[in-house]
Amino acid sequence: MDFNLEATTAETKGRSDWTVCIDGRTEPVSHIACTSKYGTLEWGKRPEGFTGWVWNEAGGGGAITIPYSYRPDSELLVGLIEENRLNMGGLRWCAIGGFAELPATHAETQVKEARDEAGIDSRQTFPLGIPQISNRLYFVGDPTKDEGVHAYALEVPFAQLDQNMQIPEAEGKLGKATFHHWRKAVLEICGDVLATAAVAQLVAKLEEDKLQMIADT
Repeated sequence: MDFNLEATTAETKGRSDWTVCIDGRTEPVSHIACTSKYGTLEWGKRPEGFTGWVWNEAGGGGAITIPYSYRPDSELLVGLIEENRLNMGGLRWCAIGGFAELPATHAETQVKEARDEAGIDSRQTFPLGIPQISNRLYFVGDPTKDEGVHAYALEVPFAQLDQNMQIPEAEGKLGKATFHHWRKAVLEICGDVLATAAVAQLVAKLEEDKLQMIADT
């Protein structure tokens, strides 16, 4: 990944105990900014007033897709993709999705990522609630301004799933999405906080729709 690195030395911008090595040269610094097409990673004065790292994601955050289906007993299943996440200890069940690359919108991003990662056509999704900030300690974003990771849901008829709880014809670069009971996904197998948040949003949205349907009858 290509980065543009900018550093403000401590001599010109206040003292700091931090040093950074740039091209073999060690310098005391008060501000570091590393910029790529995915966003800007900064070390320096945070919005809260103390010093630390923050990540400003390009486009205000990426997008994820949660395919879901109902078993014949009406239990809710959610589709996750297994990824080799070395920073999470290896293989983990995660949400399908990725970074937004400007000028792509969040909706366009989820369509692209669902197709590329799992071979799923997700053009018929619907959005799930307020955008999520994936890590409030390091990520900068204001959900009320549409910043953060946007989650989308896609209903898949149960009849389209095979005995492995997968869509036979849908496969992408990460393999096939596998459908799990939503409680198992949240409580047992999913270490991806964005997937867990999106599943919670999906359950809340479906419950809200059910209550609205009852009220309308």
